[in-house]
Amino acid sequence: MTETPSAPPRLSAREIRSRWPGLVWAVPIAALLVVLYLAINALAHTGVDAVVVFGSGSGAIPGDTKVIYRGVQVGHVVSVGLDKDGHSVDVKIRIEGGLKRQLNTSTVFWVEGANFSLTDLSSIKAAVAGVTIDMASGTGGQPQRRFIGLDSPPAVLPDAKGTAFWLQTDNLGAVQKGSNIIYQGMQVGKVAEVEVRGANDLRAELFVFKPYDQLVRPGSLFWSESALKISLSGGGVSAGFNPAAALGAVSFETPEEFRGQAPAPAGTKFALYANQDRAFGEGVGPQVYYTIDFPQAVGDVALGAPVMLHGFQVGAVKAVDLAVDPATGRIAAPVTISIEPIRLHLQGMTPPAAGNWRPIVDRTLDALVARGYRARLDQSPPLIGSRHVSLDPIAGAKPAHLMRVGEYPVVPSAPSADIGALGDKANTLLDHLNAVPLEEIGENARQITGRLAQILKSPKIDDAVSKLDDTLDQADKMVREVRPQVGPLITSLRHAADQLDATVASANSVLGGQGASQDASVPDALRQLSDAARSIRALADYLQRHPEAIVQGKK
Repeated sequence: MTETPSAPPRLSAREIRSRWPGLVWAVPIAALLVVLYLAINALAHTGVDAVVVFGSGSGAIPGDTKVIYRGVQVGHVVSVGLDKDGHSVDVKIRIEGGLKRQLNTSTVFWVEGANFSLTDLSSIKAAVAGVTIDMASGTGGQPQRRFIGLDSPPAVLPDAKGTAFWLQTDNLGAVQKGSNIIYQGMQVGKVAEVEVRGANDLRAELFVFKPYDQLVRPGSLFWSESALKISLSGGGVSAGFNPAAALGAVSFETPEEFRGQAPAPAGTKFALYANQDRAFGEGVGPQVYYTIDFPQAVGDVALGAPVMLHGFQVGAVKAVDLAVDPATGRIAAPVTISIEPIRLHLQGMTPPAAGNWRPIVDRTLDALVARGYRARLDQSPPLIGSRHVSLDPIAGAKPAHLMRVGEYPVVPSAPSADIGALGDKANTLLDHLNAVPLEEIGENARQITGRLAQILKSPKIDDAVSKLDDTLDQADKMVREVRPQVGPLITSLRHAADQLDATVASANSVLGGQGASQDASVPDALRQLSDAARSIRALADYLQRHPEAIVQGKK
């Protein structure tokens, strides 16, 4: 039997739904993603607006003037308009959002190339391409959106690394803001600022870059550097030009004896000398200023004259002024001096952390003044030499202290022992001499000499002198006549004395054998004879020495 094959199983369709919307939606989704990316990117790079106030617009053009940071364009000027005060210009800028943190209180802005000058390359470039607004930022400041623009580029950028110091002088010379700081011919810093503190007190703030700031010691010396140096040595003339000092410069060096000191702390004050010779010849380290009011004229005291203490220079004269009080007519001549703490060799003292030597030197001078030290004007060599200030102990000086009057403490003074003081003493002596009645004394002297002349002319004087001469002649004659007889007389006297001695001796021998029956008066007689013999012998000795006594008597 044949089997009939069965039919294949019947398949049924099943509907499957996919989550993918289909190719038709791919394009709008991709477009949406692109839009989202652009939006996010735009938000991430949204510019930050700030306002910089300048004295003038200086050619800034909205949409065209660039904002430069570290040589790269980071923004542009949005608008330029007058400030509310009407005297300045508000320049609105927009910079990249990534620099938002750089807009803080340490940030500075300035217009580069605003003032055309043939010596300023940036101004020449700006004349062609237009001005730019440059910015520099430090760290650690607070967020800020409004700034006061600078008239010129800062000498030291806010983010510069180094240490700031101060120079003090009465004449800056060619040194100005932006001048270079030079060490061993290398540029190591800048003059950041210049200030006027007083008539003879000029200050310059220095900024020495790292690592060169470690070369500055408390005993370092600073002086003004000249661009052109002329040397007369070796039998010829040589000249050199230092371009780093073309706009004024300050050089510094540390003497060998101070190179072992620790680096000077920030804010240390140093003196600025006119040249290297004066720096090494006069100055050592920072200076502290004082005033002295001398009782005599000081107009011939030269600037730079030394201030001496026990024969050692400890400072210099910085200023000599004249002040007249219109109400009282009192004339004062204050002298400003500087004391250099390094020269004092203060025992047990280390340089102050902030470089402020004032309290230490004030205590030192106050102790000296309390011990009787006073400021005096002296001359070396005496009477003919140049004047200088000397701090000397004055005998009998009452204890005193520094006086806090005016800009600087006042050091008490004492009269000087120079030619001026000698002149004053001479004037005092002349005053005493003028008080003596010289005319009356002279008249009395004339009367006395007249009387003496009358007495000497009297004939009685001549007669008395003649009689005196006769008397002396007779005395001399008597002495001459007596002298030959003195010898025999002395011999006779000695012979008589010997006989008396022999008589006494014989009597004693005779009386010695009679025992107690002798007369009691005999020993007395014998003693008298012995005394007579001694007297005769003494007379003979005296006449032998003084034969003139026979005539003149015994003296």
